[in-house]
Amino acid sequence: MTTELAIPAIRYPAVFCTSHIVGVVVHARGAVVTRRVEVVAGVATGDVECIVPQITPGADPGSARVILPSGARRLVSLRSSLHVPEQTGARGASVERVRLLAAALKRCEDEHGEARAREEALASWQAEPKGKKALELLGPAARARAALDITAVVQARLNQLVARRFELEERMRELRQQIEAAQLDDQQSSDEQRMGEGHPSLQFIVRFGGEGELEHFELSYVVEAAQWWPLYSLHLSEGGARAEVAIEALVAQCSGEDWSEVAIALSTATLAYDARLPKLASMRLGRAQGVRSKGYREAPAGLDKLFVNYDSALEALDPYHRSRTLGADYSSQGPPPTSAQMKRSAPRPSAAPMPELASFELEDGAFDEMESAGSAMEHVSRSAMAPSASFGAPPSPAKRRSMAAAAPGSGGGAWQSRSEPEVPGAIEPADAWLDFDSLVLGGVQSANRGRLRVRAGAAAAVAGDIWLSEAQAQASRQRLDEALASSGSFDYRYETDARVDVPSDARAHRIQVTRAEAKSALFWRAVPRQDAAVYREARLTNPFSSPLLTSQMSVYVDGRFLAETRLEKVDAGAQIRVGLGVDERIRVVRNARMKEESSGLLGGKRALVHEVDMEFRSSLGFLAEVEVIDRIPVTDDANVQVEMIEGQPASAPYDQKEYDAPVRGGRRWKLVLKPGATSTIRYGYRIVLRAKDELWGGNRRE
Repeated sequence: MTTELAIPAIRYPAVFCTSHIVGVVVHARGAVVTRRVEVVAGVATGDVECIVPQITPGADPGSARVILPSGARRLVSLRSSLHVPEQTGARGASVERVRLLAAALKRCEDEHGEARAREEALASWQAEPKGKKALELLGPAARARAALDITAVVQARLNQLVARRFELEERMRELRQQIEAAQLDDQQSSDEQRMGEGHPSLQFIVRFGGEGELEHFELSYVVEAAQWWPLYSLHLSEGGARAEVAIEALVAQCSGEDWSEVAIALSTATLAYDARLPKLASMRLGRAQGVRSKGYREAPAGLDKLFVNYDSALEALDPYHRSRTLGADYSSQGPPPTSAQMKRSAPRPSAAPMPELASFELEDGAFDEMESAGSAMEHVSRSAMAPSASFGAPPSPAKRRSMAAAAPGSGGGAWQSRSEPEVPGAIEPADAWLDFDSLVLGGVQSANRGRLRVRAGAAAAVAGDIWLSEAQAQASRQRLDEALASSGSFDYRYETDARVDVPSDARAHRIQVTRAEAKSALFWRAVPRQDAAVYREARLTNPFSSPLLTSQMSVYVDGRFLAETRLEKVDAGAQIRVGLGVDERIRVVRNARMKEESSGLLGGKRALVHEVDMEFRSSLGFLAEVEVIDRIPVTDDANVQVEMIEGQPASAPYDQKEYDAPVRGGRRWKLVLKPGATSTIRYGYRIVLRAKDELWGGNRRE
């Protein structure tokens, strides 16, 4: 006789704790949420379990971490469980209001339809008395009175129905307005408010050991549905001598928990990074290496047989019900005409010869019936659709026949058939097939039904993108770049100066991270060869110890919005250049003259002398430093020479490398304009070539 000994489960004292969110680190994708857990006083010594309830189900249980204060008890274990309340979950107030208003509108619509039907039936009603002979004996006067009485009764009832219908229409109009307002209020509510109470939640069970007081500890976990985009603001004052740069951000999250009065940090790091190293084959001389085996198995043969009953049932339906099964909507148009009606109403096909029709491969039994050229092709077997060459294993071989496509319309037009790709005999999947979260199984209405395929863009897809699509669309409309796009090989972290609120509503919320003052100066730039306008520019040094990522910057001058410009990535301590638009208070005029001269021994060469004047006029009340850019021709021909004729003031070479767009032949002048004064830049260049040669396009270069 065998006796089984049952080991009883060890139960530890359990304590329910309260917690609140104190900090969040939003990464390029996802966020790390930190909660402060308050432990009730008088916890027993020894092992004890602290239960932290009301955690969002969107938290990743495997990412949970516990941070203990110094000198506290030791951490023994950490686990999680899904808590399902006994009572049914109640919706949030905004969701419940939308539901009640929608139900009231549905009742009004049903009653309105019934009243309208009764009204139409009563309006078309005609009295047909059974005792016609008895009615004829009453005489004309009595019959007229009876008809008037019946008409009065019918009209009174008809008036009641019309009045009721008008009341219902007014009520429906009011309900629709209330529903729009309620839906707007519901959309602006956070997920935590919309969920209500009594829904499943996650709870963490933390077991501590040892002795001593345990007042609080911190619990952190990862949520995927969070993202941020950088933004900047530049406030200029005191004539551009003083500048204040503000780092802002658009933050969106749909974790199921509102971040209220929380210290938020923004990080360019990503929580999901593939750190696997590639496996390289060794190099051996004179010895072939076998192909590394992969855990792959072809799809079983006869996969299409699983859908035989579905195809048979679908083909047995008439076109209307088949279209409804496939998802078409005929509610507003009614069912389509039957095949017999289409045959009777179809016009006779044109006598003109039809063009050659494309052919495509169909399995036997793909068509149940083919009608004349004037009728639509109705019965097409879904088993005829061959899968794409990049999806799964091929179907079992079957006998095929080539059929010409039928033309559904009149006039002999050809129907555009689809050319099905050939299916290879076997498919060896790449590493993308090992990402099981990105694999999708084709449904019965898909051309790849019953076969796996890799979801488009799955390599860069993140689970949080499903819920944050609205916020991503908003950031795209504002032409914002993700933080990960310009962070480069280093990661940065930006701390907010104050606590902020970010509700869980999947919308982008603008928050201020930090701000700092910097010394700035105004400069003007002009390229008279290209544009007769002078542009104003503010130059300042990055006042932060971290770089500024690529994004949009809003520029304010003396508290007024001036423009929105794009700021490229600026390293810490580097110079920031911000364009402020055209300054109409500085005008420029560029004039050029050209003359030809003979040069060289015995006049064997020709010199093309160009003289350029650029006149600047300022109406500013202070000094203005203008940077002037121009270009002279360059040549790679040994028979052509280009000489610079310096004028006043002197120029310096300019290559434009700071904008990653180098140029040749660039010249730069720095001109200081006094208030209300006029200054002129004069220079020239000489092109020397052989007397028998001419420049392509004409000798005049200006």
